Amino acid sequence: MIFTRDDRAGGGKLSFRLGLVTAAAEATEDVELYGYLVDHLSRGGKAGVVPATDRGRRHQDRR
Repeated sequence: MIFTRDDRAGGGKLSFRLGLVTAAAEATEDVELYGYLVDHLSRGGKAGVVPATDRGRRHQDRR
């Protein structure tokens, strides 16, 4: 499961500067990521790594 927000490749995508793009769920303001993860794990799902950053938000604040 991959979430992204305001990616340069457009909604529902996660892109890398190397030109790679993969599908992702758009994390809008109303998405509760912690709740989503807890629900996913409660249903027997797995999450080996949960990286997160607010880099985009900080970047927007600098404008």
